[in-house]
Amino acid sequence: MTAHSRSVATGIAGFVLGAVLTPVFLQGQAPAPSKMAGTLAHIAFAVNDVDKTAAAIGQVFGVEAPKGREVRGVRFPPSYGDQTMNVKFLQMQANGVTFELLQPLDGPNPWKDFMAKHGEGVHHIGFNVADATEARVFLEGLGGKWTQAASPTSAYVDMEPFLPITFEVFGPRPNAPRP
Repeated sequence: MTAHSRSVATGIAGFVLGAVLTPVFLQGQAPAPSKMAGTLAHIAFAVNDVDKTAAAIGQVFGVEAPKGREVRGVRFPPSYGDQTMNVKFLQMQANGVTFELLQPLDGPNPWKDFMAKHGEGVHHIGFNVADATEARVFLEGLGGKWTQAASPTSAYVDMEPFLPITFEVFGPRPNAPRP
């Protein structure tokens, strides 16, 4: 038997044993409800050029790319200096996923900070949750830093060094279904 075949066989055996034994070990133990229970809202990217990136995504998935729009004067929470930020922004749908593109403009903002550290890339993942404040407080309790509040029903929480990602959590909005 080759090393590759042994690895494949070991992986399959581990999967089968895990599938069989896990219910036995967890019998009677219900998982605690998560403050992050909800649905995926979007995957957001910090980029140098929103329109150029949107055109590339559109080309890959065969969808029309909308034009970005500037958003100015959005307040940061006290944990991020209680300042305002400016960004060029767009959202587009492809294959059932919402892509959010964020291009930092003048002044301080979390996207500029992210790009200085990591370059262009996935900045955050957005989730619709039952209660954004509860989810934010939960994430802060795990070591996250509340970095932005785009509205009273949403918050960005940077999870580094606990996790290499920022989460954006959204609570219910008027006329929106609860997760």
